[in-house]
Amino acid sequence: MDHYFLEVGTFPKEWKLSIRQPITNAVESLTVNPGFISFAKGLRAFVYLNLLRPLDVFLTQIPWWYTLAVFSALGYVTVGIRFAIITAVLLLFIGACGIWTQSMITLSSVLVSVVLCFVIGVPLGIIASYNERFRNIQNVVLDAMQTLPYFCYLIPVLMFFGGGTVSAVLATVIYSIPPIIRLTSLGLTQVSGTYSEVSRSFGGTLIQTLNKVKFPLAIPSLVIGFNQTVIMAFAMQIVTPLIGGKGLGLEVFNGLARSDTGRGLAAGIGIVLLAIIIDRITLAWTKKQREALGLIS
Repeated sequence: MDHYFLEVGTFPKEWKLSIRQPITNAVESLTVNPGFISFAKGLRAFVYLNLLRPLDVFLTQIPWWYTLAVFSALGYVTVGIRFAIITAVLLLFIGACGIWTQSMITLSSVLVSVVLCFVIGVPLGIIASYNERFRNIQNVVLDAMQTLPYFCYLIPVLMFFGGGTVSAVLATVIYSIPPIIRLTSLGLTQVSGTYSEVSRSFGGTLIQTLNKVKFPLAIPSLVIGFNQTVIMAFAMQIVTPLIGGKGLGLEVFNGLARSDTGRGLAAGIGIVLLAIIIDRITLAWTKKQREALGLIS
């Protein structure tokens, strides 16, 4: 009798649908496709040689005080003298912890990831702002992307592009891109139709209206999207060492692997401090843009 109830309570084997093998077969067939192999190699070479490597060398080779001065100046211009001093103190703390080089490697990875997010995300947001059907489909995809855990992005990137710093950047792009797409679309959609009508009445084309009317008014939304993308890119740095990422994330990973609490905590604090500095600068700049546009008093 008990066996009968156990059989009834078990999900029928005949109804089970296996998606593991079809997905595995599809991925394997794609990874051996000559066209895809050429594309993957070309993309890796372009990102590494033209973006990641030059910025990495620049940030790690310039004097530390130059970077400190630049960020302090940005803090002064956007927020004020108090935040400029705080920025200098935070960067000095990072250097004193002995993680300056790793911090610059992390910063270069984040900046390259954010640039790629903008290059890909802004056009998608523009298309979504003009096409409601595309926007609805895109929102479903973005919802799914933002629901998936970090590690789910590592598997396809590792399978398609192998391990390394470029793969870490690509995984970061996939994880961090939803905010810039959403907020580009939202910012352009929320611009009043009156502005577009006035532009068209004066002979403005679609491109002119977008560049000279809609984009300036949508800047606050775009900067918020940039801010969220940067924060998510920093958060992703913790897991990218699993596929070859370097910088502070690798320090955290090594500290965890060797039970070295101090090493991992120092690197984690470094990531947080870098994120705080960029977050405050971008938020302050957003506030100034909103004030200039008369959106806040």
